[in-house]
Amino acid sequence: MGNPMVFVSQWMRPRLVTICTALVATVFIIYGGNLNRFVRSVVRRWHFMLRLLAFVLVCAFGYGFLTIFLGSVLARGLGGLTDGVLFPVVLVCFLIVGVLAEQKRVL
Repeated sequence: MGNPMVFVSQWMRPRLVTICTALVATVFIIYGGNLNRFVRSVVRRWHFMLRLLAFVLVCAFGYGFLTIFLGSVLARGLGGLTDGVLFPVVLVCFLIVGVLAEQKRVL
């Protein structure tokens, strides 16, 4: 049997866009509150309909588009890694996100 990291990396490769999208979405979960507070401070005095429109644009289209776009960009970048390092790099990325979540006391 070969190197288990290569085996896991090869298993991950067709799922890389989904994995990277999950990673980006998790970062938005951690820091989305900060962005929402900033947007709220900007639109606070706006008319209700404009605030509603801003909410839809930021949350639905902004977060959604950025999650899909950044997930694809990250997947393309990580897809260029060799099978020997892909799994460890993805694992380290999730560990870093976990540490960031712990520091922000997300859970």
